Amino acid sequence: MHSDESLRGELLAEVEAVAPILTEYAAESEKLGRLNEPTVEALRKTRLLRFACPRDLGGDEADPFTVMEVLEAVTRIDGSAGWTLGILALTSAIAGAFLPVNTARRIFAEGVPPMAGMIAPRGNAEPVAGGYRVTGRWLSGAAFITLIGSLLARSYPASPRRRKFGWFSCLEGRS
Repeated sequence: MHSDESLRGELLAEVEAVAPILTEYAAESEKLGRLNEPTVEALRKTRLLRFACPRDLGGDEADPFTVMEVLEAVTRIDGSAGWTLGILALTSAIAGAFLPVNTARRIFAEGVPPMAGMIAPRGNAEPVAGGYRVTGRWLSGAAFITLIGSLLARSYPASPRRRKFGWFSCLEGRS
């Protein structure tokens, strides 16, 4: 187990190690509107995609100050890489922390998968025979993610004048 300071130092060293690649390809990523392959591969070779995830699921479980310092360091080098890293690392951390234990173990069985998601409910789930019909609109900008997650709204008729809403999460796997 690492101390917060020790882990912070190791992660910042990893940021410094990938800094030349992030710097070299930042303009290309900006032109593409997504991270380019060299940047993605450089990040995949580090622990940065899993550094915020719970330890028992294969992550480093970095403390909030370390998370912010690491994301700030990456963002200083390449804003798009910092933004994307924040989404991927924190979505995995949130999913790992709040999914049912058996579901989390199954999803994280082979390591921390890159995930992207939205916490704002942008979809609706209505019951239909055999399950739910999900409608809505979601943005996706990370082509290399493994899972996409979102909160969905589920409305329940409470009375003719008032509806109750419930929330549940949805994960969609990508191959």
